[in-house]
Amino acid sequence: MKKLVRKILDAVFPPLCPICRDRLVEGEKILCSGCLAELCVSKYKDIHNNSLAKNYWGVFPIESALTVFKFSLGNTLAQIIHHMKYFHNEELCRFMGEIMAYDTRVEEMLREADALIPVPITTEREKGRGYNQSQRICEGISKTRKIEIITDVLIRKAFKN
Repeated sequence: MKKLVRKILDAVFPPLCPICRDRLVEGEKILCSGCLAELCVSKYKDIHNNSLAKNYWGVFPIESALTVFKFSLGNTLAQIIHHMKYFHNEELCRFMGEIMAYDTRVEEMLREADALIPVPITTEREKGRGYNQSQRICEGISKTRKIEIITDVLIRKAFKN
């Protein structure tokens, strides 16, 4: 019965990719395959010794760091982030977490991890957005990799640029 209702709703209100607004076809979830194909995987191969990790050396203890996808202004990832932050698209956040969880470098990082700790946002920003996108991304990773999420370890007191 649920599948029939879903098919009727999809016929009347077809699911659309939030980035390009193309209709999602069977087998596509949240993002169309075209937009997924436009995501550029980052160059980092070594999760322990790369330019991102080096940014934090001496600032706080860090064992590894990674960006899964390459960000540049206006690229597909930038548009996805914009939708996650400003269009209240929690489902997109979780979906991106699921995709990230399948990256072999993320899998390597999580082998020795005890938990995922989302980066908090200020209470004011969370009220405005309705959720913390970092936490929703962690939920997608957790769903795929079966790793605990701990949300009461870090506290964001203020936003700094």
